[in-house]
This record gives sequence, C-alpha cells and structure tokens, in this order.
Amino acid sequence: MPGKLDEISKALDEKQIIIISIPSNDYHHHVLQSLKIISEKFDKSVFVTVNKPYMALSEEFRKNGIDESKFRFIDCITQLVSGPESENCVYVDSPSELTALFREISKAIKDNNSGLMVFDSVATLPAYNKTDLVVRFLHTVIAQLNVEKVKGVFPFPSDGLEEVLSKDLEMFSDEVVEFGESK
Repeated sequence: MPGKLDEISKALDEKQIIIISIPSNDYHHHVLQSLKIISEKFDKSVFVTVNKPYMALSEEFRKNGIDESKFRFIDCITQLVSGPESENCVYVDSPSELTALFREISKAIKDNNSGLMVFDSVATLPAYNKTDLVVRFLHTVIAQLNVEKVKGVFPFPSDGLEEVLSKDLEMFSDEVVEFGESK
C-alpha cells in the first residue's frame, strides 16, 4: 500500500503525534514498513515494545533492512521471561509498571537526543493495566513528547483496541492513518 506509506511519510514531516490503525492480519508487515520509513527520516528514535522482546525485534530489523542503530529500545516484555543485556536496550520489568516506563521513555528521549518515539503497541497495555490508567499514561507521554518537540507514532491493531482507548488516543493525535483490510 504505497499510498498509505506515503501518507505516513508526509505525516512524519508535518505532524507531531501520529496514530496508525492497522488490521491485525497485516499489522506486523505494515509496522515494519513504517519503521523503514522512520529509519530513513530520523537518525535517532526511541522504540517502546510491549509486544515483542528486543532480541526478536533486532532480528526482524536485520531481516527487513531496518537500521537498528538508529533506535534506542525500551523493552517491556523481555523481563517477564528474562533476557540478555544490551547497550541499545533498556528493560522495564513489566507493562504494568507505567511509572517506570514513563521514566525510561523520558530518559531515552533526552539521552538519545531523539526526534521520534514509536510505541508498539498501546493495545497491549490494557491487558496489564486498567483502561483509565492507560489513558492517563498515554496523555502524559504525549504531553511530554509535545513539550520535548519529539514526534510520536502509535501503531495499533484496528480490531484490537478498546473503543474508549481508541477514541482518547485519536483525540490526542494530530493525524490518524488507517490501513484497510488486504485482499
């Protein structure tokens, strides 16, 4: 879907907070395509992962030609199953540790002098936290991004996000890019 990827590219140039709604069956593919665009446009980004361990993402980045060195990773899932140390990744004990996660996001943005943060995926947070806490957390993160003048990209599966969370996230955003179902 080159048109949608062009739309994402343009939004990255013009907007601050971008939501990308992707059908579950194409989610991973479109996130990787979006990350490729991001790595071409930004020298330093923060990637928050709540879905996949850093080591698995690192391998996928290599397989898909995405320059991993342009990202500082915050991994919220590996500590649940224990993982190796990495200079390019910090680990948060659990996706339920929203205060620790916010602290690591703020630190990574400042220490890395990042121009962009990707959060994959907010749809996972309600499995570990109450929805109202997730909404407040996202509002705080987005406010911090705006203060720091750092762009935010929030991909989520269009059929996997609670309606309340989806509406609030869209309200906080400057642009929503919606991928349709593939045929």
